[in-house]
Amino acid sequence: MYSSPLGLITVLEGGLQVNPMSLKDAISEVSEGFDGVLGVSIKHLDTGENAGIRGRTIFPTASVFKVPVIVEYFRQMDAGKLNPDEVHYLTDADKVPGSGILKELTEGMPVT
Repeated sequence: MYSSPLGLITVLEGGLQVNPMSLKDAISEVSEGFDGVLGVSIKHLDTGENAGIRGRTIFPTASVFKVPVIVEYFRQMDAGKLNPDEVHYLTDADKVPGSGILKELTEGMPVT
């Protein structure tokens, strides 16, 4: 048995109409037979309702954080704040804990 995030769902617009208890029941049903540790936490932004299973348990994020990052990238690109054709040159400031392979690359290297 292992502990690993399965994914991340971010509802950006439109919202969901859910009953937190039925959502929790549905998550429990889907998780039966899963050979691992499942953690889910959801909050309805309009109503403030919460539902979850192990919602306060800390899991390693792996690449889950990439979803909201790429969403924000596209928002800024649509707003004209970012140019997708612009090349970024790696600096030592880019090499922070959790930056993966970037720590191994040479400063000044072009990345896109």
